[in-house]
Amino acid sequence: MRKKANSEYWQQIVSDQTSSGLTQHEWCEQNNVNIHNFRYWKRRLVSEAKQPQKVDQTETKWAIISSSESDVDENNIKSILCIHIGKAIVEVSPGFDPESLSTVLSVLMKHV
Repeated sequence: MRKKANSEYWQQIVSDQTSSGLTQHEWCEQNNVNIHNFRYWKRRLVSEAKQPQKVDQTETKWAIISSSESDVDENNIKSILCIHIGKAIVEVSPGFDPESLSTVLSVLMKHV
């Protein structure tokens, strides 16, 4: 079993026990789960949840970049560029600071 699949399996087990209202021991006995394995995985999952997520720099991530037809200035030139990253939208107007935009995009891409 892959590591991620194993973690997902145990996350479901821990969730089931928590929502049952039973003690760990009672739930494990009723569901034929080894209490020692249960406690190991619960500690491990809690520990993993507390650690910041590592970003895989080799994975390609995409962002949607668009410009609205209605966003024109008095010279009829498109004036706003919209960048969609996940649920975030960054609007970029003419004269933006490229370094600041790069910093904002880097931060947002880490949370996608």
